Amino acid sequence: MKKISYQFGGLALAGILFLLGGVGAVQAQAAGPCLDNRSIAAAVAGGQFRSLTQLAQQSGFNPQQTFNLRVCRINGQPYYYFDTLDAYGQTRTYVLRATDGVPYIGG
Repeated sequence: MKKISYQFGGLALAGILFLLGGVGAVQAQAAGPCLDNRSIAAAVAGGQFRSLTQLAQQSGFNPQQTFNLRVCRINGQPYYYFDTLDAYGQTRTYVLRATDGVPYIGG
């Protein structure tokens, strides 16, 4: 009986890791060329992109706790890709459209 439960647990863990890896692979494949920091700053200053502070107010993350920030194109539209730390120290990845803050839904 123990052997079966260990096998089931191992299969469940493998399935979860496969699904999580698949999500990252889809996002990586969907992302097109990324902008450099100067281009991002110019787009925010020119009103073409929303600022990180505006997105934080809309989406509820702490802009002081963001890292790995980049803007890449998906299907021709610019998206912010970044990670944040929540109050418990857990990392959360965001992919938000730079023009209006709408989250990316793969597909």
